[in-house]
Amino acid sequence: MISIVLADSQFVSLSQLVHNVSAAGDFSVLGQAKDGYELLRLVEKFKPDIVLLDYNLLFFNCFRAVSVLKRCSPETGVIILTDGEKRKMEYIFYHRIAGYISRDCNNGLLYNAIRTVYYGGWLISPHLAESNDAVPVEDETMEYSVSRTELEIMGRVAQGCSTREIADHLLLSVGTIRNYISAILQKIGLKDRTQMAIFALQHGLGGYKDELKGRPLAVNSALPLNSPRLY
Repeated sequence: MISIVLADSQFVSLSQLVHNVSAAGDFSVLGQAKDGYELLRLVEKFKPDIVLLDYNLLFFNCFRAVSVLKRCSPETGVIILTDGEKRKMEYIFYHRIAGYISRDCNNGLLYNAIRTVYYGGWLISPHLAESNDAVPVEDETMEYSVSRTELEIMGRVAQGCSTREIADHLLLSVGTIRNYISAILQKIGLKDRTQMAIFALQHGLGGYKDELKGRPLAVNSALPLNSPRLY
């Protein structure tokens, strides 16, 4: 069962959310919060797999709430439900938010988002996310020669890992990882790590094993995907 804590400042919306989530057979709602303080108490108590979080949370900016709850339960995946508020893709990545979808989405998308985030992926509705640094796409059918090590590094960057964290996982030096990142940016024609993360999500990259949960990481950004050519 996927354990979930719900947080919504509107009683009617929270009741409907509880009903919708409970209708799925593989979800277990551990608690309901009507404000940021109550949410943090529940997360600290239950350490849920997933938090479904209202964008307009009482007493706490939702992004601030995510930063705090990630400190007490770093493995909890966070999905923000919005009323159409757009945020920069870079801002979403920075706060390690794995899901960013509309409150009015159908149950199918809601369930897909929960399961995707639970298995280590991302689901971000493209019409709700913006970027100042659009990823250049000269040809949507273009293939890139990407090694398995480069693929894993791109996936880790998309997950928000630091250069040191990537180096420690791959048992390589920080300098080597920096060289890999520079080579990837040049190979694909990207400017920086932010563009690399966006590119990785858009192309469904990052299919490595999550060593903490032992489950396949299936990045899913709800965007058209093109598969890289591996060697």
